[in-house]
Amino acid sequence: MNCPCASNWLTSENQENKQFTFWSVAARSLLRNSLFTVSEVREALPKRMLIASTVDIDLRFMGVRFNQSDLDVWEMILHFARLQSLGHKVQFSAHSFLKALGRNIDTEQFEQLKEETARLLGGTIEITWKNEKKTFIGGLIEKIYRDDETQEYILILNEKFVHLFNSSHALSYPD
Repeated sequence: MNCPCASNWLTSENQENKQFTFWSVAARSLLRNSLFTVSEVREALPKRMLIASTVDIDLRFMGVRFNQSDLDVWEMILHFARLQSLGHKVQFSAHSFLKALGRNIDTEQFEQLKEETARLLGGTIEITWKNEKKTFIGGLIEKIYRDDETQEYILILNEKFVHLFNSSHALSYPD
């Protein structure tokens, strides 16, 4: 994909070459069950709303709620990203992405993918560690570049969000 704005932004970053680790079971469970609803109704939360709370963590969300379709897309993005460095582009064609999801390759699905990636970009997630009195606020995706002619995507994932998950099987505050 030849997107000058994306390549300029990417080359200006001086990131370590790290790879995604697998998320802990507890972290995935809390986030998956709280962020990605089973409802087909997309509730819009215009203010920060508490959607999950444990003894140690409060999880708030603002934006259009994610559902299982968004979860499928997010997990496929992570699957593609595991082979790439954090902080770098995650690049794919809509055709290969939809094929990997087992979806039809047609205009309707191309449009749905646009909606899903935009929704994942727009949702604001707030995680508060009660004991540490620290809060992280961010989104799953920082930026999306799309070539509408070739249907090539470049997604920039939020590296700090991914670093919230370590091997201790719990959400941990990023360094």
